[in-house]
Parts: sequence; C-alpha cells; structure tokens
Amino acid sequence: MGNEFWFVNQTGKIIVPKQKYYGTFNDTIRNYGFVIDNKGNIFAVDCNGNELYQVFKYDNGPDYAEEGLFRILSKNGKIGYADAETGKIVIKPVYQCAFPFENGRARVSKNCLTETIDEYSEWASDEWFEIDKTGKRIQ
Repeated sequence: MGNEFWFVNQTGKIIVPKQKYYGTFNDTIRNYGFVIDNKGNIFAVDCNGNELYQVFKYDNGPDYAEEGLFRILSKNGKIGYADAETGKIVIKPVYQCAFPFENGRARVSKNCLTETIDEYSEWASDEWFEIDKTGKRIQ
C-alpha cells in the first residue's frame, strides 16, 4: 500500500483521488471497493467514489465475507452487516459486538465489553443472542 493509487471509471475520470486515502484493497470497483485512510480506518466506496460506510477491520484488512455478508460499523461504533455482492446494508448497525455468520446465524450482543489479554482481545457479554440474515432474533 501507499499513496500512488486512484480509482478511475470506464471513461478515465478519477472517482477516488489518491490524496483522499492511504491505500486500497481492490484494483477494480464493481459495486463497491475498499479503501483505507491514514488512521487505519477502512471504508466501502461506490462507483462514484462516495463513502458508503466504515467496514469492520479484521486481520488488518476488511472483514471477511461469511455466507455472503460482512460486518460494517456506524459512526458510533455499532456493528451491522452488508451484502458482499452488492455492498448494500442488510442489517443496520445496532450491535456492540457481532460475530460473522455461520450456518445462517450470527451471535450478537447489544451490551458487551472488549477484554484485552496481551496483544489479543475478546468480547464478553452475558446477553448474547443469535440473529438470522434479515436481522431477526432467533434466540
């Protein structure tokens, strides 16, 4: 990564200037692409260069899509989910902690703490429940 990149559309017009972000995780934007700012925040941008939302960072990059969804963040740090193909928000960010989907379910909590042990961290909550891919509470 570095400062020598930008996204252009099919006519050659620059849609995401290199001065705005530190780097990118894509070489092509179809429905959306991922960019990173100089503070390490990852954003999804559309084909016009508009920021759509902040993306949950995992393993030093954008969250992995699991079962067609990846995690996103609101401005106040709440977690939701977006569709990996279209980039559209599927479940609004309302969870303080939220795991990736597995077998059609995701474990979430609206009240949790991040506990740090050495260089690792984990979420702790007494109020975990599961949701389906529409955000409906399962248990």
